[in-house]
Amino acid sequence: MAAAIWPAALSVVVSIPDQRKGERLVLMTSDDKINRADFLKYAKTHGSTELAVPAEVMIVQGVPLLGSGKPDYVAALKLAKERFGIEDVKAA
Repeated sequence: MAAAIWPAALSVVVSIPDQRKGERLVLMTSDDKINRADFLKYAKTHGSTELAVPAEVMIVQGVPLLGSGKPDYVAALKLAKERFGIEDVKAA
């Protein structure tokens, strides 16, 4: 949906752990005009529920990209976890 609303803006959505809800969606973009309210309005007018709308919009200097130019979801997830103070739990 983010690409439909803001076609010129590069963005990526990642899911981070949330203690209350299990997970929380984070929209990461470098466009500071992007906001959750506009995303929610678009979703509602196009038949989507609020569950499909990211809980957070994270403005970054640059969305992490792979060498191919596609979004780097692993790096984006790491960045989001760092921003929201979520530590990775490694299996022993």
